[in-house]
Amino acid sequence: MIALGTALVWPRVGQAAEVMPLGDKGLSDVLRWVDDMDAEIIELDSASGRIEVRVSSNFSLLTALGSGILLNAAPKSGCDPEVEQEGSDLST
Repeated sequence: MIALGTALVWPRVGQAAEVMPLGDKGLSDVLRWVDDMDAEIIELDSASGRIEVRVSSNFSLLTALGSGILLNAAPKSGCDPEVEQEGSDLST
């Protein structure tokens, strides 16, 4: 059951992921990790503390966990009908 849950939220390399601090970690810890990993920031909402990054490697996922940060899969095109799904061909 844990494996299934992990598979559902674990982001793939190249996918967007929401960055969530765990425990006593805060926004400054998240930003430090983003800077250390040279992660591509997709969205930054400083008012709510919401950050989305593009996952560059499995190593970055593991270092995030080691730093008390969870990366949760967050596909950018999931609810936006204007964004073309990767690999889809809407012209046919």
